[in-house]
Amino acid sequence: MVIADARLKQHRVARAFGIRCYMNSMLEFGITQAASLQHAATMRNLIDVGHACMSALRLAEDPTDFSSFVREGVVHLPTAPGLGVQVDEQQVRRLTVASDPGNPRLTL
Repeated sequence: MVIADARLKQHRVARAFGIRCYMNSMLEFGITQAASLQHAATMRNLIDVGHACMSALRLAEDPTDFSSFVREGVVHLPTAPGLGVQVDEQQVRRLTVASDPGNPRLTL
């Protein structure tokens, strides 16, 4: 929640000063891309073009179907509930390097 609150505050300050915002990504899996896309869709002061939501296209093992939302260089909002992505839990388990059985936040 802290990150989401910080992003919301940044957005509000930028909007108050007439600053337009740009969404970018580094190398995140589709789940993060989907969250960023939903956030961007709520911003009234978003720059019209040039946002980088292509991380999932560069990652060979993304456990989501986010890349299916990118067509002809344009990312489209999903229509499914929540973040709108499907997560391959078997793929997530395969990519997990360690977990602590005593910590339910780390165990799938």
